[in-house]
Order: sequence, then C-alpha cells, then structure tokens
Amino acid sequence: MHTHLSAGEFTALTGLSAKALRLYGERGVLSPDAVDPQTNYRSYSPAQLRQGITVDLLRRAGVPVTELMRWADYPYAERRQELVLRRAMEDFFLDVAEEISRSDPARLSAQSTSADPLPWAGVSYGFPVPGHSQERIEVFGAQAVVLPAVDAAFEEALTDLDLDPATHRWTAVPETTGPAAAQQTAMVIARPCSTDLSAAGRRHIAAHVQQHAGVEVAVVTGTLPRRLEITFPVDGLGERTPVQEVAHDHQQLLAFAHHCAREGLTMIGKSARQVVVGTSLFATAAPPITVFDAQPNA
Repeated sequence: MHTHLSAGEFTALTGLSAKALRLYGERGVLSPDAVDPQTNYRSYSPAQLRQGITVDLLRRAGVPVTELMRWADYPYAERRQELVLRRAMEDFFLDVAEEISRSDPARLSAQSTSADPLPWAGVSYGFPVPGHSQERIEVFGAQAVVLPAVDAAFEEALTDLDLDPATHRWTAVPETTGPAAAQQTAMVIARPCSTDLSAAGRRHIAAHVQQHAGVEVAVVTGTLPRRLEITFPVDGLGERTPVQEVAHDHQQLLAFAHHCAREGLTMIGKSARQVVVGTSLFATAAPPITVFDAQPNA
C-alpha cells in the first residue's frame, strides 16, 4: 500500500520547515508527490525522505539553493575544497584586521614633495569580480599578466603617435560609483603625456591595445594639479609576512588621513597612485611606490 506523508509529517521527519518546502517546491528542488485539488494540501512519498533529509543537510552546510537540484550527485569534494579555501581567506583577513586594529597611524612617517601640474594620458579598463573565492583569486592573479601587456601596448601606441612616452607611469582606480562599480573592478594605467589627443589618436591607442593585449580600453586624459606628493617609506621592519604587506597598504591610508588632518590637507582623487619607474609594470627591481596626492585646504 502506497502511503503518503502530509507536509507536517514530512517536515517533522526531514527537518525542513514549511516555508522551505514551499520555496523548494516553487524552485523545482523538491516538489510534492501529490497535491489535493480540493484543499491544495501537499503530500510527499516516503521515497522522498532521503532527498528531503539530504537537501536540509546541504542547506545547513551553507550550500546555495541554486545548487540543491544536484542533491543526488552533489560534488562534495569540490565543495570541501572551496570551504577550505574560503576559511583560509577568512583567517587571512581576520589576521589583517587584527594587525590594523592594533596599529598607530602616527607611527608611519610622511615624506612630502612639492610637484608641478602634470598632464597625463591613460587607458582604463574594467574586469568582473566573481562571487566564488577561487574564481576571484584566478581573476586577480591574471592581472599580473594583463596589466603589463596593456601597459606595453599603450606605450607602443604612444610611440606610434610620436608622443615619446615616459618610463614613469602609474596605476590607479578611476572615479566610478554606483551598482556597476560594485560588480567589477576598474583600473587606469597612466603616463605623463600631452593630453592633446585627436579622435584618430584615441582610436589608434584603443585599437592597438585591443589587438596586442586583447583588452578593450577607454582612452582617458587629465592633469594632476599643483600638489604635494606624500609617501610613507617602509619602516625598516625588514621582511614582512603577507598579512603585514596587506595591512601596510591600509595603514598607509590611515596614516595619510591622520597626516591630512594634522597638516590641513585635502586628498586629490579617490585613492593613492601606484607609481612605477622602469621598463615594464611588475618587472622592476623596486616595487611600486604608493603616492598620495594632496593640496592645502582653501
């Protein structure tokens, strides 16, 4: 005899709530075996108990609802590997947060250099930020290859236009906001250069970078105003751990904010510039220098 279980009985046996049963029914994850046409009451087959229990446990393990359709052949090994990676990243950022929470912004000593107005030209491009930890690592790791390729193609295009590109260049985050900015990261590679670029010159730069680096870019220009370039040299702690390296980037920002408040300065731009002097990005003997641009308050 085929016995059905009421929704209440199925809930008691599997651990799934009535709300979860309705949601999974709507999503096609776990549909009732029968629905009474008169009362609209749902009932389930005892053969569905294993599915119900498995789905409940997967959700307790944090598996997204969108992946529950695969309950019968769920990739447990892949999920465990992802959780190990995620946990390692959580531990890493906890360590960075602890390092920053204990730091003193006044400990870093600022060095200021007066700088004249500087016209520049650059290329800007964006790339998506995936939701999964492993995919994010792969995307950001790929930038170690993409950035130098874009920079080299940009330099070649400037040379084609007889603009004599300088070896001094920098990367920065463009002034973008809104929902789209939360879903992707943007990067600008800029060089001191004449901003008097014709429409044909801009098209040449974009096409050359697309052809030789495989990246679609927008050509941007601007002028850094008369300013103070402020840096925070390494504090002599010697070789630092990866946690200390990442924390130091944030500590410089805190030190800069503290310095601006003390000296009456206003930051220029959204973030610091990563300045490089050499033949290629990431191929220099010295690492990029973090430079903050500021002006005295009016």
